[in-house]
Amino acid sequence: MRDEYPIDLPRLAELAEVAQGVSPNAYERWFDGIPLLFRQNQLARESLSKLESELAVITGDAWNTFKEKIGRSANSNRRELISLLNEVLGFARLKQMLDEINISYECICEPETTNMKPDWIALSDGTTVAAIEVKTLFESDEEIEYIEENTQKLLRGDPPVVRMGNSIIPDGLLGKLEDSVNKGKSQLKQFVGQAELLVVYVIVNLDYEGAHVPDIRATIKNTVRQLCDEHVVVVADLRSPYV
Repeated sequence: MRDEYPIDLPRLAELAEVAQGVSPNAYERWFDGIPLLFRQNQLARESLSKLESELAVITGDAWNTFKEKIGRSANSNRRELISLLNEVLGFARLKQMLDEINISYECICEPETTNMKPDWIALSDGTTVAAIEVKTLFESDEEIEYIEENTQKLLRGDPPVVRMGNSIIPDGLLGKLEDSVNKGKSQLKQFVGQAELLVVYVIVNLDYEGAHVPDIRATIKNTVRQLCDEHVVVVADLRSPYV
């Protein structure tokens, strides 16, 4: 499989090799379609190139640990894979925030503890100086079905399904957001009073239309700001299937 991958996607090729070494049906065969999509679909090429650049941020032991995690969850679905790939964004976001506020650290890695641990911690002289927990939030089951249907259409070379725009925040989305943030805060509690920076990073996978409506984006980002407290910074990115 790795030989089939474009030379521009070495990190994705590594992940494909690890996952498919566990199961040929890993993540509902998501990795199978990458070479063809990269060659034949410009939008997919841009999206995969961006993902490859995000994966390149992780180096050394952290990268090896992440590959192991991809292998352990290989029998999961595509939704789980999206959540795992979003952990990479958490690594990059923590690194960016540490650099911006000039917190010195030696490495970013997974914590050794297993109970309620955050995704990444930054260490300095063996002490945790920062930690980040990444939460992936899916808007609705309808959206998951929509993404899956269009994924299959794109793999076949068919035009995607187009829906009418909707400028209303779906019922329950803000509640889901608050629940996700509170769970993230719980996973960071052990570091309160020790670390200089604690972050809950929420990646909200909006239905396609909502991701393009300024009022929806503003409402969600304002909600995120209100969920910050004296100990934990809450940040969010809003994404859709094709953004």
